[in-house]
Amino acid sequence: MNALSRFAFMATVIVLPFFFIPFSSVNAGALKGALLFIGITISVLAYAIARFIDGELSIPKTRINLALMFVLIATLVSTIFSPAFYKSMFGLSFEMGTFASILVLVLVYFLGVHHVVKDRSRKIIVRGLFVSFFASFAIIVASFFLSSNQVFVNVFKGISGGTLVGSWTEYGIFSAVIVLLSLFYSALVKNSLIKKIFYWISIAMGLLVLALVNIILLWVTVGVFSLIFFVYTVSLSHKPGVVEYSEKQTKLPVTAFLVVVVCILFTVGNSVVGTVVSSKLGYVSDFAQPSIASNALVYKMQSVGNPLRSILGVGPARFTEVWMHFKPVEVNNTAYWDTAFYSGFGTIMTMLVTTGALGFISWIFFLLIYFVTGIRVLTS
Repeated sequence: MNALSRFAFMATVIVLPFFFIPFSSVNAGALKGALLFIGITISVLAYAIARFIDGELSIPKTRINLALMFVLIATLVSTIFSPAFYKSMFGLSFEMGTFASILVLVLVYFLGVHHVVKDRSRKIIVRGLFVSFFASFAIIVASFFLSSNQVFVNVFKGISGGTLVGSWTEYGIFSAVIVLLSLFYSALVKNSLIKKIFYWISIAMGLLVLALVNIILLWVTVGVFSLIFFVYTVSLSHKPGVVEYSEKQTKLPVTAFLVVVVCILFTVGNSVVGTVVSSKLGYVSDFAQPSIASNALVYKMQSVGNPLRSILGVGPARFTEVWMHFKPVEVNNTAYWDTAFYSGFGTIMTMLVTTGALGFISWIFFLLIYFVTGIRVLTS
């Protein structure tokens, strides 16, 4: 049963990014959601049976685990008091933001901690991520030349988001992960020249996708983590006896430094550099979200005369309804006057509206614990 649980988990994680049904008009996003729910359910059931047979079940009482439980409980309480209980609990077509989706993601974390402890398992998952990235990139390139080919269009007609991974924004996030993974493996793991070149190409392709998407938050995130990585690798080069670190690695991690420079360039000159690059490549970003002020105003308006809503929100996966009802009047004078935003200014501000102050605090607490834990691991 342990083997079945591990197989179901790893197969789901690896296949999920590029999962779709060829020649089918069924939305790939809904298919990915279904695969995630089914795959993780099988893995959890097999894991539970294995633990029942062994007669032992232990969950480490770490700060991150406790913080995740806080997030889960806050979301559950908000769901129970939601006026649309079923929508907040399960949503429609396996959508994200519901209590069920948060529960699945928490289970993914716990299963990952349990199953991805062996070096071989980590390598398989990382390779799967790179395959997904390159496969989606290849389809994007092919679409420039085969967009009028009816066979090509019919094969990928279920991919409505623009990329195999999902929307361009989701592919941008995925590319940011690939860039950071490539930085890590190119500098901190002993590799042949061919592997190093592969990671350098991955970084270049990932940065190209980020330039196309051109979202400042992604540039800042990649830049900050690359800077931390730069400082860490420089300090690590002065520590003798570190097995993972390549003896031939220079004291100055040039690749990480260049990534930081590129991130600064696109962050500071985003409206000029980013727009020029996107337009030259013929891509217009479809990324849009409410401003943080608009998000806060919606939360304030929904809470007027209803203290319970200020604490527990309107219920998970109900941001669109509240936005359309309480959006600022000024939005009606913009191009987004009739846009039904599914989420607000990022996950945290979305949760402020949907799960209230309780959910908002739980996410802040989790991110704080996660960040502090990460810093302690790096400096230990």
